[in-house]
Amino acid sequence: MRFENEDTFRKLSKSNKESIFHKKYEDAIEDIKHQFGRKYPLLIVGKDVMSADSFKHTSPLDTRIILGYFPSGSLKDVNNAITSRSKMFDKWTKKDYQDRLKIFASAVKSIVAKKFELSAWITFESGKNRFEAMSDVDEAIDFIRYYSFEMVLNKGYVADTKSARPSERSKSVMKP
Repeated sequence: MRFENEDTFRKLSKSNKESIFHKKYEDAIEDIKHQFGRKYPLLIVGKDVMSADSFKHTSPLDTRIILGYFPSGSLKDVNNAITSRSKMFDKWTKKDYQDRLKIFASAVKSIVAKKFELSAWITFESGKNRFEAMSDVDEAIDFIRYYSFEMVLNKGYVADTKSARPSERSKSVMKP
């Protein structure tokens, strides 16, 4: 395993393929426009949770563009989310690091496949230009890959350490 930055635009530029970058980005812009104005649920324990109350979210590029309507979570929704997050975190900490690496690899694969779509959303969500938006997506990919790489190098961060006595065994275990 080797770590390498994603760096989408720079890699395409080095190959004189900037036009591919711009075409894919422009296509992604057109693809996401049909999703504007949708109603989105809260996601709690993998389930969609709708609310009677919602709020409108607009783009800072043009506040006439409604990106979506989002539910106003209730106190009960917040408590359910916190409780479920705590339970899931307990399960996560018990997962072998190699199983976590598979999940990270799957996440990276999904992000890479949708990088232009995600960049387009970032542009409308935050007002960033295409280069900044793609850099944000690339950086997310890089973070996951880098820390996965470090986890492999450090065998899940479990290491034998020096013991005070020859009859003792000591190890350091770093957990999420």
